[in-house]
Amino acid sequence: MMTKSQKSRAIIQRDRTNRLHRRCWLKGYTLLELIAVLAVMAILAGVGTIKFADSLQQHRCFAAGERLVQELENLKTTAVLTSQASTAFFDTQANSVQLMNVRMPDGGAIGDKTILLSQESGSPFFERLNFEDNSGSISFNGYGMPSCGGSLVIRVGQHCCTVLIDSRNGAIRLVHRAKLDAQEEPEDDDEER
Repeated sequence: MMTKSQKSRAIIQRDRTNRLHRRCWLKGYTLLELIAVLAVMAILAGVGTIKFADSLQQHRCFAAGERLVQELENLKTTAVLTSQASTAFFDTQANSVQLMNVRMPDGGAIGDKTILLSQESGSPFFERLNFEDNSGSISFNGYGMPSCGGSLVIRVGQHCCTVLIDSRNGAIRLVHRAKLDAQEEPEDDDEER
């Protein structure tokens, strides 16, 4: 049998346990709080998706520009090593560059190569070719000097970059541009980054 003090301790213990269970139950979140948190998370996810898509377009633009600079440098190097002219033909309709008499990536073979910028939406494309002789092609002689200078503008969405070819020294460089507004047209004066 329980003594009077043991009974009172058991009652106190049971009351404490009941109060703890009630507090745990009261510590949950209301439906309104959950909806508010989900709304904030949805807004943040939407903003993040837009920023990610914009960043992806910028990366595609600059990657296409860097690849084109690399291929033109390879064309120039091939011309110097073989002491023969190497030519690049730019086709804005097909969004491609055809390289004639260029060293292949496999090592030593010299041949022709075509580079296609993708035709999918959101992919790089030639927006404008601006060569001094208006030919749409450029040749490097056996000394690595170009037949003419000029620029190629590559665009993806609102991002542009320009490949510049200097006719005086044969330097090829990539100029990054800031993001263009929807109505803004690209200009020829750029700041190099």
